[in-house]
Amino acid sequence: REFDDLNLIKLSIANIYDCTYTGNTPALDFTFEVGRVMEFGAYKKDYGRENWAKGGSFTNLIAACQRHLLKWEFDPIDQESGLNHLAHAMCNICFLQYYQSRPDLVATYDDRTTIFKPPAA
Repeated sequence: REFDDLNLIKLSIANIYDCTYTGNTPALDFTFEVGRVMEFGAYKKDYGRENWAKGGSFTNLIAACQRHLLKWEFDPIDQESGLNHLAHAMCNICFLQYYQSRPDLVATYDDRTTIFKPPAA
């Protein structure tokens, strides 16, 4: 059986995670889409392959996620990347989850409390 590039990538991911790829594995489908968004950021936007892991403003990521969700309601495809807005939103959520799991990144980049702090009485 011949595989196209997408199937080869999914098969490779399945081998890494030691699971069986049957050709219809939804978890690998959305993992692949998030990977395509990351590839777009790394190479087309020239952010660099591991740039996301350095950390970033929580509020910027939240805002980007919300923008993609709102835009998806009217047009599912992001005009700049040609990829689904939901995959972009998922990518932002993955970054936030990773940052939240790292106390050093939380201390540096979690700006929610300083930006949305109520004014002093």
